[in-house]
Amino acid sequence: MPVTTSYSWNLLNTIFIGSSFGQNHQSLTPLANGGFARVGDNGGRIFVTVFDEDGNETASWQGAQARNGAIAQLDNGNLVIVSQDTDSIIFEIRDTSGNIVVPSTDFGILPSYSYNINPTVVASSGGFMISFDSYYTSNGDLDPLLHAFDNSGATVGSFNGWAGTVLDESNTAMALLADGNIAGVWQQVDGSGNSVLRTEVKLADGSGLISAGDILVDDTGTINRNPAIIALATGGYAIVYEDNEFQDGGLTMATYSATGVFVARFDISGNSLDLSNPEATLLANGLIAISVTETVPEPGDISDALTLLRVVNPANGQIVFDDANVTGVNDWEIPTENSTIATLLNGNIVVVHEASGVQVAGEVLQPVRFTTGDNASNIVNGDAFADVMMGGSSADFFYGFANDDRLFGGGGADWLYGGDGADTLDGDAGADLLFGQAGNDEINGGDDGDFIYGGDGNDTLIGEDGADWIYGEADDDIIFGQAGSDVLFGGTGRDQIFGGLETDTIFGEAEDDRLYGQEGGDVISGQDGDDQIHGGADGDFLFGGTGYDSLYGEDGVDQLWGQEQDDYLNGGAGTDDLHGGTGNDRLYGGDDTDSLFGDENNDLLHGGNGGDVLNGGIGNDTLYGDADGDFLFGDGGSDFINGGTGNDQLYGGSNGLAIPGETDYFQFDGPGWGVDTIHDFEDGVDRIQFNTTATLDDFTDLTVSSASGNAILTFGADSITIIGAAGLITASDVDFIVF
Repeated sequence: MPVTTSYSWNLLNTIFIGSSFGQNHQSLTPLANGGFARVGDNGGRIFVTVFDEDGNETASWQGAQARNGAIAQLDNGNLVIVSQDTDSIIFEIRDTSGNIVVPSTDFGILPSYSYNINPTVVASSGGFMISFDSYYTSNGDLDPLLHAFDNSGATVGSFNGWAGTVLDESNTAMALLADGNIAGVWQQVDGSGNSVLRTEVKLADGSGLISAGDILVDDTGTINRNPAIIALATGGYAIVYEDNEFQDGGLTMATYSATGVFVARFDISGNSLDLSNPEATLLANGLIAISVTETVPEPGDISDALTLLRVVNPANGQIVFDDANVTGVNDWEIPTENSTIATLLNGNIVVVHEASGVQVAGEVLQPVRFTTGDNASNIVNGDAFADVMMGGSSADFFYGFANDDRLFGGGGADWLYGGDGADTLDGDAGADLLFGQAGNDEINGGDDGDFIYGGDGNDTLIGEDGADWIYGEADDDIIFGQAGSDVLFGGTGRDQIFGGLETDTIFGEAEDDRLYGQEGGDVISGQDGDDQIHGGADGDFLFGGTGYDSLYGEDGVDQLWGQEQDDYLNGGAGTDDLHGGTGNDRLYGGDDTDSLFGDENNDLLHGGNGGDVLNGGIGNDTLYGDADGDFLFGDGGSDFINGGTGNDQLYGGSNGLAIPGETDYFQFDGPGWGVDTIHDFEDGVDRIQFNTTATLDDFTDLTVSSASGNAILTFGADSITIIGAAGLITASDVDFIVF
């Protein structure tokens, strides 16, 4: 079993809004695209700002001349913004870019009422519901009233209050429950002037009660006020409110079923001082995060307000994380208060608050849980929190699930699953099984031979010590085998794979990959896509596969196989074998004595340094021996054959046999080509070409002789012996290309 569990937050981004753009009376709604929208007011005007999931602004606009705004996203993606005009409630509907869908609408004041204030809004199936406080003229009381609308802003129904008592009632909060009904809570002043809370559950259109009406929440003590209401994952709801039953400036949570039946009540004041104005949100794992203002006394009888966060388990009231100054501002000169909070689609939360004198107005926070295992085998399941799990010396099973997790196996053969989010997995010692799953993950196998699976996302996978098997799977991955003889698979996506030390086997698989064997005699196959493959040190086997590939043998005695399509092969240092395969390939032997085979189609072969063997294969090929004494075989097709410098042996066909009717061109760059021999010149078909300077620009510049039935063409120290061609070579067989 886990030994210890603790909680914290990561500050991901600070939101800058400023006091001139609606910092007061703020309200939030999460968006279906993962971002969030915020409404606030300043100077009697509504301001709306839309953000992405990271807290970066994507849109903003000025709304109505009004105050006390509230906002919700409808199930069609539009935003409804509700606010308080001079004596009435107005709403407008816009898309998330600020384009007006339904202009500002005042839905009036009911008979017998004088004015409306304090609006709140909740989206429901196909529409939305607005609750507000209305002044009842005959008795001077405030009553919480309801209006229901469809997504077009058309009225579905208006209703005289949640409960319709004669006492002063206000500060309504609403929540959409899992079954589609609406739970409400409001504050009431009793006959002694004390504040009391009451609740009930209505149908989604507000037309009827699900629960018994007017349920008492709390009348103990003199203060029960400023409620926040949250729909729970269990289907019920929770109410968080100010309460002085247990201590002055305390905080209480009461939970109810989906039909308004009381479940439990918990004191959640903790060790805080004077708490006020709580706001709450349901975290993706079912816990409740509460932002609340704490008024903190200072020496000199000065008080300042800070925004605090508290995480509570609604099942038992346990405070699992307590009191962090979410603003990151510890200076007593900078108070922050009157916050609101929302959970985003990715499991992170956003908190915005009034912050006097500064531009800081909110934060995007990532919830974090730390779990440390003992030396037994632990099974730990994460959730929407960003989990940090530390294993012991035995085999552990860690499941991160949602958010950005960090899982450390410790000793033993561990199974680590990252789940969604950008996860970090470290197997540490032992033969581990590591799954990144969704998101851009970083996985380290650690000691011993591990199995690593990146899953979806652009992952970084590191085998470290031991003979590892690593699978990049989907998207663009970076894979490092490091020590040990590893087997590495890129999967789909444009991957980069580095074998590391020792003898590795690498498969690029689909799409365009970059594959590096590094040290050791590696076997590397690009497979699908246009790949770039580097053997590195030692003798490697490189296979391009399908696609237009580039293969570099580099150091060592390498074998390169281009296989399909038009490939580029470079042997580098060492005695290499290069095979172009199908396609019009380019082969470069590099240093040392190499063997180059163009195979099919029209290939270009360069031997490079060393005494090389070049065979064009089928097709019209171009062969350059380059430096030193080379053997060049044109093989099938009409080939261009150039031995370069050194004493070269040239064959238009294969093994000294000319292929009838196919014209080969024996080229010589001179002067300085060396002492070369043509073994299968076909008179009247093949051509001898000189790429030369003005010193050799005519047949008469050559000395023509014969010996042993062979023709010999000489120019200075250079010569060409043409086997079996004595007396056959004339000016008509020779071309001069003068540069």
